[in-house]
Amino acid sequence: MGVRVPPGAPRRKNQRVLVRLLRSVTTLYSILGDKNFVIIFNSMLMEQEKTKSNQTWIVLIVVVAIVAGAYFVGKSADGGKKYKISFPFTHSVVSNTTFVCEALVDSSVTGSPVEYLTNGIEATTGKGTNKVSLQIKDEKTLSLLSDASLNAGDVDDVDFSIVKNDDKELVATMWNGTSMHTIVLNKKNGLAIWSKSRSDFPTYEAPSADLSYLICR
Repeated sequence: MGVRVPPGAPRRKNQRVLVRLLRSVTTLYSILGDKNFVIIFNSMLMEQEKTKSNQTWIVLIVVVAIVAGAYFVGKSADGGKKYKISFPFTHSVVSNTTFVCEALVDSSVTGSPVEYLTNGIEATTGKGTNKVSLQIKDEKTLSLLSDASLNAGDVDDVDFSIVKNDDKELVATMWNGTSMHTIVLNKKNGLAIWSKSRSDFPTYEAPSADLSYLICR
């Protein structure tokens, strides 16, 4: 005489397996994706366990499919590459007229249709290496001297035109004939951005730019 299987037992077993599978998906997405999704999804799981509704399972499967698709499309679009460091200890530089700055992050973007060069548009970001000194010479002039220039034997600083200088920020620009340089300094915390952009890099036939995220003291 065979063993009698209670009605609905296979269904309950399949539901338990699916619940465990979907909880695993939730855990994975909590690491990779949006926390709001995790909250909503867990609520749906709890409701399903109460109602045992097939319609709820259909909704859950559709949600998983949509979210998974969106996540992997997003990963494909942005490449999934990020560079992140801890926010630094900062302090006000409101009273400074000279600043010693060190790059926390350096980045660059270059484009070219030339096959043996980039043959596209490339961007890189990594640990900062630039170091610069800034000095407010007068109400209209900010001078900049970089370690790279010193190492190359150039001891002459470069003058920027001050666009704005108050207790909140210092903004200065410089056009050297081929590229636009900009300094934007937040005086409340000493953080600054030094950017260099050009419409055409020699032989590349396309715009390019470099940026350093600085901390100044």
